[in-house]
Amino acid sequence: MASGHWNDKSVCLWEVMSGKGPRELVGHQGQIDAIAFSPDGKTLASGSRDQTIRLWDLSTGKEVRQFKGHQGWVASVGFSSDGKMIASGSHDFTSRLWDVATAQEIRTLEEKLGTIASVAFSPDAKMLATGNHNTNVRAWEVATGRERRHFTGHQGPVYSIAFSPDGKLLASGGGEKPVRLWNVASASLVQTLEGNTRGVTGVAFSPDGNRVAASGIDGTIHVWTVNRSGL
Repeated sequence: MASGHWNDKSVCLWEVMSGKGPRELVGHQGQIDAIAFSPDGKTLASGSRDQTIRLWDLSTGKEVRQFKGHQGWVASVGFSSDGKMIASGSHDFTSRLWDVATAQEIRTLEEKLGTIASVAFSPDAKMLATGNHNTNVRAWEVATGRERRHFTGHQGPVYSIAFSPDGKLLASGGGEKPVRLWNVASASLVQTLEGNTRGVTGVAFSPDGNRVAASGIDGTIHVWTVNRSGL
């Protein structure tokens, strides 16, 4: 398990079963706002207010790569399913795609307004979804950088997004109480999930895609059954 904290410049690691830790990954010059494990669990990406993304070898705890290019703090990071790309979102109103092997930037996706607080690759890594502080949820074509979907309906900042395992649904949550489920193909709203008394900080699908969980600012976690009848 990994964690980063606003008041610290290091990433902490714990062994889940034994509780042993923390082991610190030290190198960032600013507080940590985003972390993500690679699909094989061997590396960890961290994004910081020092405007960099760093890649860590978890067997040694050493930094193996550094990704530079953002002009604002890095608010979100995520790996593609094959582990070959990293996506990052920033306070500079852009999300960026990076080659993991070379740390070279592949392309920049401009959003004009709003910190990109969440990024998520589709399961086939052909699309990247982004959520920002200006109520926008968008899906981009990874190969070209073109915007393909715009999901409209949020009335507040979007803090977290997640694709279903089959890539047909997108969940989003943020400053509002409800979690929204979207049909990716049509960008239409499928379901509004109520229960949180305050905003939503994180969303995730179950491995079979039949449930959605959301963590809230109110200190609760809610789980709902997904309505897939319209897919």
